[in-house]
Amino acid sequence: MSVEKIDRKISVIFATDVVDYSLHMEKDESGTVTSLRTYEKILKEAFKKHGGRLFNTGGDSFLAEFSSAVKAVECAIDFQNIVKEKKINPSLSFRIGINAGDVILQKKNLLGDGVNVAARLEQLSQPNGITISKSIYDYIEGKLDIKIQDLGIQQVKKNKFHAFDILLDPAQKRDLKRKKYNLKIASVLALFLLLFGVAYYQTTSNDETPETLVTKSDRPSILVLPFKNLSASENEFVASGITDTLISTLSNYEQLLVQSRNTSDFVSKNKFSDKEILANYKTQYVISGSVQVAGEKTRINVQLNDLVKNDTLYSEKYDFELQDLFKVQDTLSEEILNKLSIKLIVGSLGQDYRKYFKSVESWRKSFKARSELIKGTPESIQNLGRLADELMREEPDNPMSLVLKGWHLLYTVTNKQEAITGYELALKSIELGPDISETHVLTAFFEFGHAEKLFDLRTDALALAEKRAVIAGELNKSSPHAFASVGNILSGVGKYKEALPNYRKAIAIAPHAESWIKTAFLNTLVILEKYDEAIPLAIELASADQFSSNSRAAAFSMLAFISFKQGNKKKADQFIEKLQNLDLKKLQMSPLEIVIRSLYNIEDDSFKEEFKKTLNGLGLI
Repeated sequence: MSVEKIDRKISVIFATDVVDYSLHMEKDESGTVTSLRTYEKILKEAFKKHGGRLFNTGGDSFLAEFSSAVKAVECAIDFQNIVKEKKINPSLSFRIGINAGDVILQKKNLLGDGVNVAARLEQLSQPNGITISKSIYDYIEGKLDIKIQDLGIQQVKKNKFHAFDILLDPAQKRDLKRKKYNLKIASVLALFLLLFGVAYYQTTSNDETPETLVTKSDRPSILVLPFKNLSASENEFVASGITDTLISTLSNYEQLLVQSRNTSDFVSKNKFSDKEILANYKTQYVISGSVQVAGEKTRINVQLNDLVKNDTLYSEKYDFELQDLFKVQDTLSEEILNKLSIKLIVGSLGQDYRKYFKSVESWRKSFKARSELIKGTPESIQNLGRLADELMREEPDNPMSLVLKGWHLLYTVTNKQEAITGYELALKSIELGPDISETHVLTAFFEFGHAEKLFDLRTDALALAEKRAVIAGELNKSSPHAFASVGNILSGVGKYKEALPNYRKAIAIAPHAESWIKTAFLNTLVILEKYDEAIPLAIELASADQFSSNSRAAAFSMLAFISFKQGNKKKADQFIEKLQNLDLKKLQMSPLEIVIRSLYNIEDDSFKEEFKKTLNGLGLI
């Protein structure tokens, strides 16, 4: 049996396509097609001029073969410059990838790894950019007067390769420290998002401590238990939303001390009796209820109990259409405040951002977007972007649409122009929603996380971020997460002493605060060498099984560090051993990486280096 001969050769492959072509087609099909035809003509002329051969095309994508790496790169530069100069359709942009490698000839077409890697380089490229492989770089080095940025080893799908950007504009230079900032952003993001009473953000009790801590206040204290969902699981967001909205709304009144959502979940999970709630938390009032959803019909049952008098102050049933949910939530809050003899503050109910949503569908979509944001994976962030884009189309003047898109951009910024776009969006969200804490925190994150891209002086950016954090705290000053958010920004800009009171206030309001808050508090205490206060907090975090393994690892590492600093290496070794006995495999990181990541609110690189060196010396790798 004869074996068909496979023709192979080494070729330079040029791959290009239009960025977000399908979206442009949705918006303006005829205009996009007309523009693409013009660009295709320009591209073919460039190929001809530089000795390229177009061997494959599909809609908006083009593949060409060159015999020279230098000619291929010159062609790419010429084409991108022409696109920029002619401005045929400014909304369309191209990205280009160039690779040299082994290819298979199949009639006039080319196949194989050489082509595949070129396509992956094109996917990695920035809009209006050119990305090349190491083989192309080796061929052109010293032959062209161009600026090149080494991106290091990159992976797109299953392909790993060494990539380089050709910089046509200084703004195209990528921030290769981006992962440091995005790590900080990702780590702190869960904490900051909780600031806003997000309905979909259902806080679990995994990070709760079992000890009793009595609330000391001369204000009446109230606990909102999680409303029970008596319908299908997909309607859980309604019950959770009502719980969070009540907590958020009641927290606006300084005459009340409202227990945090974490305490609410902790009490519910452990099935505390009324007597235990009163004894453990000195909480006089408890709100409980249930939600039933059938199609668009919704029923809420709610009850307000006075635990001191053992009396039911209020019990009511509300039947309504789901689209009237916002109105019913306001009515419910007003009724409860009236029963508690709390004087209504004009306009305060409007402080809750839900008033900005025009439809229940958009409101529901925002919860889905937040659930993707909370996951923080590359895939979920991509889903967040898609949902945020839909909200931007549906409600473009809704500040919360801008905020959700802003969080997406914050995660995905790769260059100066993208940082500017995201920052402008964040500033616009403040303009549309100045009374929403989240708009100020988002903007502070851009100033804090992307200072070098947005400002000439980093100090100017950090000063602005600090001011915005304070504003956010003022807008939601009954929330432990508001104080913690201010603490994190202050720590992040190096003002650890100023951050400390904010963490203390957060813990005082919410003794069952999440491990994120307690870890940030612990980090700040240690960098200030307040070991007497840090040690019991670290022991609490390290010893409770309810805390996540990474939080416990961070606490053990701090105990080891403190012990070593105090001259007790034997004790430090014991804490390292306990850390290494934790089950950390599912985190897919080394123990040392995990504990270094826990320093998410610390900006001081010298402290991080000392911390890492100390733990390394104790045998942690």
